[in-house]
Amino acid sequence: MQSQNSTSYFLGSIQAQDSTYIYRNKLFRNRCKLVIRNIDSACKKETYQLKYCISDTNKGMKIDITNRTETILHAILSEVYGDIEEVIAFSIEYIESIARTLGYSLVLIESENNYNYIYESICSVKSVKKITLSDTLQTRFTMTDNPHATLYYINIHANNYLEGILEKIGVMNELIAFESEKDSSVIFSLNTDTCNNEPDIWRYSYYVNGAEGAFYISFKNQVLFENNELYYKAAINSYKDVEKSFVDMLSKIKKDTELLSMIKPPRKHFAHFFEEVFINKFPASSTLKKNEMIDDVFEQLIEQNNPKETERVFATYNKQKESIEKDLSIEKPFPLYREVAETENVQVFELLSTYFVANFNNFEVEKYESFELAYEIYRKIVLTKYRKEYLDKVEAFECKVKEFK
Repeated sequence: MQSQNSTSYFLGSIQAQDSTYIYRNKLFRNRCKLVIRNIDSACKKETYQLKYCISDTNKGMKIDITNRTETILHAILSEVYGDIEEVIAFSIEYIESIARTLGYSLVLIESENNYNYIYESICSVKSVKKITLSDTLQTRFTMTDNPHATLYYINIHANNYLEGILEKIGVMNELIAFESEKDSSVIFSLNTDTCNNEPDIWRYSYYVNGAEGAFYISFKNQVLFENNELYYKAAINSYKDVEKSFVDMLSKIKKDTELLSMIKPPRKHFAHFFEEVFINKFPASSTLKKNEMIDDVFEQLIEQNNPKETERVFATYNKQKESIEKDLSIEKPFPLYREVAETENVQVFELLSTYFVANFNNFEVEKYESFELAYEIYRKIVLTKYRKEYLDKVEAFECKVKEFK
């Protein structure tokens, strides 16, 4: 295991030593003593702490440098105290030099101290650029909890690396929005669970025509669009390549699922809707029965309804419901489900102008064309249950009376 004072990783490499020597001399001329520590981490990334103490003054600074990915170097300024603008500036120049020497494409710079003079010092380095972050981008690119919504960065090569990522992802988001508008049943979601560690890999999960999977765009030395489930890989050189790869992938998914979706039509959105409707009707141990009952309702419903349109109706409803939960000013959608009556865990409900009787005692459900017929069946089921309970009690009582003779 590496000791805390080790510099045998990227800052201790032969390529980096010249830059570090020049940097150390600059610090010395500013009466700074430099301490470099390699911090052991649970993840595989290497984090270096550069700590300065300026002799006989109340000035100092600490910088954590992390090889965030193979293409991104991340620097976080913390414990900055005193007017050390010049030290901040040539510290950023040093980090840029390290990134250039070791082949990184991007440096991300943050400060835990929200002082204007720190940002002004960072921006005094000519190569530094800044961009205002949306919530999504802030989650992805930043590592601190600093509420400052501006990201400072350096593109190491003259290829606008960060801008290239944002342009291609912007195109991808437009394609996803267009496809979702065209077919409300499709789902695309950005996987954010690992994004804080890998801002140069954008992973998306999808649900298309019943198929679930994931694809991603990786911004490494070569930008790639990949879907491992489909064995699909394409190089991305422009936004047009993003569009072509996405369209090709969707076409392949739809072609591969065409036959299966006819045999067993997709019902994810329908199932999600009834998960909430039936949430209190089943014990935790009856998940299988619940799923079977939901499938049974769906199969009976699509006997007279187009399955794809049915799934889209419930997809639209679910999305509208999510929007309402976020914004109460949005008008509620027309309910798709209406409970008509329930007694003894037997329920009559209306679904898309069709009536069902659901018996949650034996997990059976049947469809009926009219309310009158559904109500009559519901009435018979409940009364039969009452009669059986009555007769069982009578029989038990008679048996007990006989014991007294």
